[in-house]
Amino acid sequence: MIREKSTHAQEQIDQTSNYKEVAALTKEIEGFAKRLEKIEFETFKLLERSDKIKTVEEQVASALVRLNKQDAELLEEYQGQAAALKKEELQAQQEREAFEKALPEDLAKCYEKAREAKGGFGAARIEGTHCSGCHVEYTEGQIAKLRGGEHISECPYCHRLLVVE
Repeated sequence: MIREKSTHAQEQIDQTSNYKEVAALTKEIEGFAKRLEKIEFETFKLLERSDKIKTVEEQVASALVRLNKQDAELLEEYQGQAAALKKEELQAQQEREAFEKALPEDLAKCYEKAREAKGGFGAARIEGTHCSGCHVEYTEGQIAKLRGGEHISECPYCHRLLVVE
């Protein structure tokens, strides 16, 4: 549009012989030239920015592809681990039910009561001189008494079933 105006002004200069009109049109053409130079400079800057943006867009697209691939791999790994854990959970549940059936009725009731009271952990064992459930230390006499009795008893402190090996 500026070039068209400049061309039109040049045509008017060519058709006129009035000095003042020629000077005014020349000044107008110079103004058009300055505006055109400014627009070209700004266009060049915008093209540079556009190139930088395209580069960043390509990097983002590449990173997005890589992250989507990684996400799919992690999801697949997670699903595999979840399936394995479900299988282990089912197996543990079956083992637990088998152990519960093998317990005498009074110990089974004691176990259920302790399990409900202790957040799902109704049994513990003697580890060295400590109860693995409440970590209370037994004296040597108490340990000897527990080991001399039955293999399963009740912890007097946390009331979990106590397995003595």
